[in-house]
Amino acid sequence: MVRVVGQVALGAFARAGREPSFVDTEASFGVADARVDEAPPRAAAARALGDDVGKLIDVLESRGAAGLDDVAADFAVAWFDRRRRILLLARDAFGMRPLFLARRGRRVGFASDPQILVAMGLASGDADRDALVSHLAGRSPGGWSSAFHNVRRVPGGRWVAFDADGRSWRGRWFRPEDVDERRGSLEDFAIELRELLVEAVASRAEGNRVALALSGGRDSGAVAIALALAGVSATSITQSFDDDLGCSESHLAEPIAKEHGHGFVDVRVPTSVPAAELGRLPVEFGSPLALPVFPLALSRADAAADAGATVMLDGEGGDLFVAPPPVVLDLVRRRHLVVATRAIAAYRRGPYSAPVIAKWIGKSLLPGPLADLRERLRPLPPWIGRGDRKRLRELDTPRGSASLAAQLVIAGPPRLDEGWERCLRLRGLDYACPILDLRVVRLILSMPPELRTPARGYKAVLAAALLGSWDADRVKATQTPYFRRLARSMLEEHSGIFFPDASLARRGYVDPAGLGSSDRERWLIQSLYLVGPEMWLRREEVDG
Repeated sequence: MVRVVGQVALGAFARAGREPSFVDTEASFGVADARVDEAPPRAAAARALGDDVGKLIDVLESRGAAGLDDVAADFAVAWFDRRRRILLLARDAFGMRPLFLARRGRRVGFASDPQILVAMGLASGDADRDALVSHLAGRSPGGWSSAFHNVRRVPGGRWVAFDADGRSWRGRWFRPEDVDERRGSLEDFAIELRELLVEAVASRAEGNRVALALSGGRDSGAVAIALALAGVSATSITQSFDDDLGCSESHLAEPIAKEHGHGFVDVRVPTSVPAAELGRLPVEFGSPLALPVFPLALSRADAAADAGATVMLDGEGGDLFVAPPPVVLDLVRRRHLVVATRAIAAYRRGPYSAPVIAKWIGKSLLPGPLADLRERLRPLPPWIGRGDRKRLRELDTPRGSASLAAQLVIAGPPRLDEGWERCLRLRGLDYACPILDLRVVRLILSMPPELRTPARGYKAVLAAALLGSWDADRVKATQTPYFRRLARSMLEEHSGIFFPDASLARRGYVDPAGLGSSDRERWLIQSLYLVGPEMWLRREEVDG
């Protein structure tokens, strides 16, 4: 379905029997892929707009992109202001709905999938070299970059605008630094968090059959309990691995699922991947940047589809509840010396050794030029060519303030993988993260730093809000042993990916001599980043 006004055409595909929703008013018109959980009262009013897209358009008409900071929603929106003849594209704070754009001359196009832009003649479909090399180095391409040449992605919490003369400008509407810190006890914040998270899961479950990616950790466990409090029964999906690897968490996930009325599915994740499965990667992920641990993603997506689910929830975002070690600096500056001492001891009991804590705090204190020099000297995989090494920069722990708001402003919101969202979409499922509901995130942002240290327990507010007695045994097992076995299996069964005559080497994306080091223990797991790009290039060569 397409709507046209002068030089502007907005189009949308119907998904799973849903009619695309356009909003056309005297002042503007727009289209969005959206679910709105909370909007300002004016936008929530009927005003003949009615649905979620209408609420977004109402906010944009009345307050522009800045007004999106008062909307809790997952969305990708395109809005045309008739009076100023400006097209604005914007994406939700954490990038839950995909949005890409490309331009050729004064012609601008946007879509939820880069291949649509290729079909429109705005992009060639060729891989973007910088993005691909960053991926091969095990680093996420940052900011506005995408996997494809001349295609940009709108990052979470950002907007870009175009006028009729082809000029463009862009900005950030998600402003975590504007959330004021509040005073309150752990118990006060826990009560408020429980209410908000129950609302968040209820809005995402409404009208859907729910699957939940359930591990043995606190985050997804809290979501399972919130679903039960909201009266929602889900199919919980837990992944298990070879017994000798010690990675499986079914013994922790199954009891919490059944206790709260959820179905339980235990999915065995393979370490041996047939060639036919590898051949699916370009289609499944839609780009050369397939997730390096693709068996986990595909087995989980298949299980959700087999269960008949229409939405997949998980515990993504739970790391916001616990600050990294540099938060100790904030406590010291505030003269909370006792809490700071307890926090350091608690970090040491958790995943951080004393040297790691010291290193992390030291990085946060480094002057900018020294920090940049350190990044330039970081070791890179041996298959990265000399010329590419000069261009690579790694997004590292933010310097200066250790506050959560500063981390989100400097580093940007967590980048969710559009490939994972695509895997689910191909199976008729939406993807939703209730902990990343903007109402929940605002609450976390308002918490004083001492409540985000592990001094009173890891993710103490989340535990007090929902987990209760379940908190004692919540342990997220490391999957490193599985990744090592998967990488060994790939080297043995699909060795051509790692040979000097692989497509990646012949096309100049990697140093052929360096591929021979992929079996070294240091680079073994990172060699999995070679798989998706290699399969993409092979398909390109077959398709001509």
